[in-house]
Amino acid sequence: MSDLDDPVARYYDANTKRFLSLGQGKSARALHRAVWGEGVESRHDAIHFVNELIYRDMERCKADFAVDLGCGVGGSLLYLAQRSSSLSGCGITLSRVQAQISAELLKRGGQEDRIKIVHGNMLDAASYENLIPVERSGPLFVFAVESLIHLESADQLFQTVSPLLRSKDRFAICDDFLSSKLPAGQWETPMIGRWFDEYRRGWKVHSLVTPDQLLRQASSHGFDNIARLNLTPYLELNRPRDRLIRALVALGRQLKPHGEWWSSLLGGNALQACIKEGVVEYWYILLEKRDSR
Repeated sequence: MSDLDDPVARYYDANTKRFLSLGQGKSARALHRAVWGEGVESRHDAIHFVNELIYRDMERCKADFAVDLGCGVGGSLLYLAQRSSSLSGCGITLSRVQAQISAELLKRGGQEDRIKIVHGNMLDAASYENLIPVERSGPLFVFAVESLIHLESADQLFQTVSPLLRSKDRFAICDDFLSSKLPAGQWETPMIGRWFDEYRRGWKVHSLVTPDQLLRQASSHGFDNIARLNLTPYLELNRPRDRLIRALVALGRQLKPHGEWWSSLLGGNALQACIKEGVVEYWYILLEKRDSR
């Protein structure tokens, strides 16, 4: 499938520059959400909250190489490289636009020797060739932030990644999950069902499971659960910007616009509603590859 045929690649090729200029993490080159967790006192800290979780978990297991699956423009890898002078890593993005922007950012930050970002598909084993070092002193740390939902299934990712990892290597996933409190399709009102559908269509969401479902899939591919954190209470909801988008979406439903930017607005507005209604939650889950012997 070419980039032009892939809806997720097309979505990010069209929207990435807007996300960087208008999104929550524009000053930090981050495409993911701000999390106002414990100890956070500034927007910079909120944008990097998940990056900091990854950094601390890497420190605990003494990992010295990071692999970012669905890396955007490399903001997380750049943050990790700034936090640790010994860290190196690589990232894979489906978007050619993101790969081009990341190359410029790495050059500007003087990190070309430590960080490599490639245009590829995280479900294609060929994308990992020559990226992951054969010889390494510490565990490998793989992470996927807000990219799992775009895959057809989480099982596909585990099936691709698991053979690349060794015992004690770790895999962190931070993303949207279906709430276990409300099984899929059993909505309290038709309005919630419409929001859920708009979220999935607008944000190109395919793989949405409960945390427990993900852990069962991970276990079947040799991963044990080390930790999981529900970050949903720390998300920003109902900001003035969100209220403006809500008004634009209400108007758009009458005018029926098209395009990837409209898709982004529609999906983001619907996600906020789904979070408020307890349908969708935002979790950080840490896995460890078990010894297969």
